[in-house]
Amino acid sequence: MSVADQIDSYLKAQLGKVVRGGIIILFGGGTYTFQTDAGQLVDKNLEYTEHPDDMPSLVYFTGRNSTDFASDPQPELGMENHLQELSVEGFIECDKAGTEGDQLKQDISCALKADPFWGGLIEHLESFESNVAIQNGETVFAVVKVSATALYTVPFGSE
Repeated sequence: MSVADQIDSYLKAQLGKVVRGGIIILFGGGTYTFQTDAGQLVDKNLEYTEHPDDMPSLVYFTGRNSTDFASDPQPELGMENHLQELSVEGFIECDKAGTEGDQLKQDISCALKADPFWGGLIEHLESFESNVAIQNGETVFAVVKVSATALYTVPFGSE
């Protein structure tokens, strides 16, 4: 299994931990208790959809995988850097203030950042961004978008 495939599996497993009352151990010490149940419905999606019918839920995307950027830290001899784009969208019914959306954003962020090395798969996450948008209609819901890029190294010529 390639490192990119392992990153995909790790991402799905971490998002699956987002269950209300579930506790995750944070890297620097301490714990975080999840506030939402979005991890009960996690899907990988390669195409954009407006929003899933079932909420709360999470949809993750693994985007472009690229190598050899000049601004990357120099890897060890015989190794090469890879950058894997990651994106997570969360959907949750909420009040008009977006309280549940903010909670979901925090849940996703903690799930992704709890172990900054993802069990040794990556060197670090960079370009971490998150935001919440409120959608008004028959049902008021929040759309949470979290994106990051994972830097990892592999032997030259591998994935």
